[in-house]
Amino acid sequence: MSANFRRFIGKCGPVFWLQDRVEEVVMWRKGTAYTASWMAAYAFFCYFPRLALLIPHVILLHVLFTTYQSRYPEGACDTLAGGKLADDFAPVSQPTEGTPDWFANLQAIQNLMGTVSDAYDVVSPYLIHLSWSTSTTAPLFAFALLSLFALIPVIHFIPLRPLFLVFGLAPFVITHPYTLSVLPSLLGLVAPHVKAAIQKAVNDDRLREEHWRSRMATVSVWENQRWVTGSGWNTGNLRPDDRKAWTVGEGSWAIANRGEIGAGQNNVRDLTFPLPAGWKFVGTEDWSIDFCANWHQALPDQGASFNQQNGSTC
Repeated sequence: MSANFRRFIGKCGPVFWLQDRVEEVVMWRKGTAYTASWMAAYAFFCYFPRLALLIPHVILLHVLFTTYQSRYPEGACDTLAGGKLADDFAPVSQPTEGTPDWFANLQAIQNLMGTVSDAYDVVSPYLIHLSWSTSTTAPLFAFALLSLFALIPVIHFIPLRPLFLVFGLAPFVITHPYTLSVLPSLLGLVAPHVKAAIQKAVNDDRLREEHWRSRMATVSVWENQRWVTGSGWNTGNLRPDDRKAWTVGEGSWAIANRGEIGAGQNNVRDLTFPLPAGWKFVGTEDWSIDFCANWHQALPDQGASFNQQNGSTC
């Protein structure tokens, strides 16, 4: 461990103290009244933004009043300007290496490193679209350029105060305990549809001109599974008289006898079956999971169920 890193561990305590105070406000950890007061203060500054110029003065006066009360708990002294008071002044104590406070700072640094690494892992897969390495870069550039010129004429009419008010209070609403309790279920309902819309947009962007000039349809494929105690739902649990593991659905193509796919094709990428005359699969697409599908109980056998899993365009 380098000397500078050891020094940093001992001196970074105020940074994480401030982080904890911010989390107390944003995460509603000190009660509704405490966080609501900060929200009201933010709303006040949104409608009177010039008062933000006074924030540095307020912070400095707050620090001076706090240190005054700490230094003179019994009232003012006659020698405020110097003498022994100035000579006896000691800076804020720093934790010594090896103490619990020192290790607490080290743990906070490691947690911050983990948070930054997780954020990088989330963002990095999308950075390739900014390097002109994918087909998404050109539409993204066109959207940014067109929206820039479309925004310039109307930028003067955008109400900044309500805009900053809404976007500033949104994190407080999202992190409210009630919102956090219902948010997973809401995301569970919305996320599949959003993911399907994004996947469709990506697939449409990959289509060639010949595809757009032709009639296109979607092929739905069903994955059939049977429940067995111990292994749960699995295609390997199907009986000889059951449907095969993968079958063509009835919704998109009227194929007789459900168009069963040959046995042994358990990998979705290997699924092949004949199409009606004049149709062929789009070469730029692969099978994709239908995240909006639901489980349906199989009618002939109450012990079996099937799920619409994949679709492709042709």
